Amino acid sequence: MSEEPTDAVEQLVADAEQVVAVAVRLGRLKDHAILSDLNRVKFRPAGTAPDPESVVALQTSLNVAVNDIAPISVRDLRSGWSPFITKKTGGSVICMGLFAIVLMCVTAYMTLLYNRVSLVHTNLVELQSARAPEQTTRLYNLFKKNEGDMRDALRRGDRDLVTEVFYKNLFDLQSTYERLEASVSLAPQVTDEAAIFQRLQERLESIVRWASGASDRADPAAAAVQEEIEKLSRNYGRIGVGPALAGPGPAAGSLPTDPPDKNAVEAFFSSLTQFVNMIGLPRADPRAGVPLYDAIFRLREALNSIGLWYLPALYGMLGSVVFYMRRFLDPNVPNPPWINTAYRIFLGAFAGIIVVWFWAPTPHKGGEMTFSNLSSFAVAFLVGFSIEIFFQAMDRLVTNIGQAVSKS
Repeated sequence: MSEEPTDAVEQLVADAEQVVAVAVRLGRLKDHAILSDLNRVKFRPAGTAPDPESVVALQTSLNVAVNDIAPISVRDLRSGWSPFITKKTGGSVICMGLFAIVLMCVTAYMTLLYNRVSLVHTNLVELQSARAPEQTTRLYNLFKKNEGDMRDALRRGDRDLVTEVFYKNLFDLQSTYERLEASVSLAPQVTDEAAIFQRLQERLESIVRWASGASDRADPAAAAVQEEIEKLSRNYGRIGVGPALAGPGPAAGSLPTDPPDKNAVEAFFSSLTQFVNMIGLPRADPRAGVPLYDAIFRLREALNSIGLWYLPALYGMLGSVVFYMRRFLDPNVPNPPWINTAYRIFLGAFAGIIVVWFWAPTPHKGGEMTFSNLSSFAVAFLVGFSIEIFFQAMDRLVTNIGQAVSKS
C-alpha cells in the first residue's frame, strides 16, 4: 500500500526536474519557488516518507512552471522530446506546406468569385429598383409633350429648361442600360463558375436525405409547383411588357376579350419603339425582354451557397493550417500528431461555418436579403486559428442561456 504514493512522488520529482531544466534553459522560469520545493522533496532524509505539505507545495509550483513553458506540456517531455533537438523536416512537413498553398489558392479563388457574384447581384438589384422601362416611357412622354417647343429650340440653337431635362434623362437612361447590359452578360459567367459548388451542395443534400431515410422519388406536387415557377419566370421574369402584350387574354366572364383601347396601346408602343431606335437605344424598348429576375435568383442562390458554407469552412481551415504552420516552424514546441492536426483542421471548418451563421447580418426590411461579408470571413479565420476562443464563446453563451432559463 505504501508503494503507490512513493511512485507518485518519484514521478512528480522527475516531472519537476524536466520542467525546471527546460524552463531555465529557455529563460522562461518566472517563479523560483519550485527550486526550493523540489529540493525539500527530493533531498529528504533517507528512509523517511515525504512531507505532505512539501508535496503539495511542489505540485503548486510545478503548475506555475508548466504555464511558464507553455505550449510545451509535461506529456511532451515524458515522451522523450526536447526543445534543444533540431527538428527534422520530413515528408509530412512538406505535405503540410503543399496543402497550405493549395488551400490558400482555393480560398483566394472562392473569395474573388464571391466578390464578383456579389457585385453583379448588387448591380442587378439596383437596376431592378431603377425601373428602366419606366424611365424610357417617361422620356418618350416628355418628348411627345414638348415636341414642338424642343424642335423650335433646337432649330434656333437655344438650350431651354425642357431640352436640358430631356438630355439629362436621356444620358441617365443610356447609363442605366449600359450597366444593365454589362451586368446581365456577366451573370451567366459567374453563375456557371459557381455551378460546380451548387452541384456539390445538391449531392450533399441528397446524401443527407438518403441517410435520414427520406425517399429519393420526386414529389409530384413539388415538381408541379417547381414547373409552374419556372414557367412564370420565363414569361414574366423579364424587364418589359412583351409577355404581357403577347400572352393570351383573360378567361371568359372576367374581363373583356379585347381592351377598348387596344389599338391605341399598340400604336403607343410602336411609336415608342421608333423613338428608342431614333435615339440610338434599341435595347431600351420595353418589349425587348431582359432575363433580370431569373439572373437575380440564380445569383442569390450562389451567394448563399458560397457565403454560408464554402468560404466560412475554407477560412476556418486556413486559420487552423496557419496555426499548425506556426507550430512546425517553432523549434521550442513539438510537432503535433497528424491525427490531431486533421481533426483540428476540420473542426476549424465547422467552427467557421457556425460563427458566420451567427455573424451574418439580419435584414432590416421584410423582403430584404443580406449575405455574409469579408468581416465575417475574417472572424471565421480567427476562430480557426484559435479554436479555444470559439469554445469559450460557446460555453459562455450556454451559461448565459442557462441562467436566463433558470431565472424565468
